Amino acid sequence: METVDERIQKLDVMLDEYDSKVGVSAFKYDNQIENVLNYTQTDIRALAIEECGEDGYRLLRHAGYIQKECNRINARIRWLQRCVDIEIASRIKDYGTQYTSYNEKMFLVSNDPTNIYMKKLQDLIMHCEIRKEELSFLSSKVASMAQVLIEQKHAKRQQKW
Repeated sequence: METVDERIQKLDVMLDEYDSKVGVSAFKYDNQIENVLNYTQTDIRALAIEECGEDGYRLLRHAGYIQKECNRINARIRWLQRCVDIEIASRIKDYGTQYTSYNEKMFLVSNDPTNIYMKKLQDLIMHCEIRKEELSFLSSKVASMAQVLIEQKHAKRQQKW
């Protein structure tokens, strides 16, 4: 039987193949993005027109990369939650009595210390939720930074004329 980690790797491969089919596999991490993200106002003023455009584009690509990562995390969370639901459905009859509410039974199944599989699923969900929180709204912030550089490019071009 496959481990949860092996199943997640398969999910990632499937998602990578899908990304490739729809053309979003090009959103990859750019090693130069750290420099652009750390520009000061002085750095931005010193950029040439072309650099403003290029770095604005680099930031937009990075915003796409961050959004792609958020989408990947959301897909993992949905998949993991579905695994939890299946695990609960397969074991719920073994917990409580006929008078125990469904929610209480779900809680009992999910917190059974002998169920290592459920613990692993819940740990992974928590890990993904934390990563999701970290990345929330970052893609729009990076896109806003890109817009600043693009506007700077237009302003510099206007000054040149």
